[in-house]
Amino acid sequence: MVSYLSVIDAERVVSSDGFELRDAVEQHLPIDLSCAEPLEIEATTSVFEDLELAQIDPDMCGERVDLDGDGDLERSCVVERGEHVAGNTCTFVVDGSTLETLDGERRPVIFGGTITTRGSGDGLTYEIAVDRFSR
Repeated sequence: MVSYLSVIDAERVVSSDGFELRDAVEQHLPIDLSCAEPLEIEATTSVFEDLELAQIDPDMCGERVDLDGDGDLERSCVVERGEHVAGNTCTFVVDGSTLETLDGERRPVIFGGTITTRGSGDGLTYEIAVDRFSR
């Protein structure tokens, strides 16, 4: 199954009030995912603006319309999400992707590892281990 890993990079600035994240950049890396137990897929409908559509399969979207009456065109798209099975172990590989650093430098990235699901409901946790990394 092909999925996406959402990577958020930001400058962390610590102050007496706590910390602030500045210049946050979100990137989506395609990953190949294989699990010991099959995932159940939940399909929902979400609305996306043009700038967000680069990460969405256009075949999963309807025509562009002004859905909220603000003059901007949006698309209603079907979004699929894998529901994890307790105790499941999945392996993942990110290959052929590029990360952009905060200073604008683009770097190729290749890595892989395992994701283990523990618990369920409000007690659901994930253990992620990266065991292969190449720059």
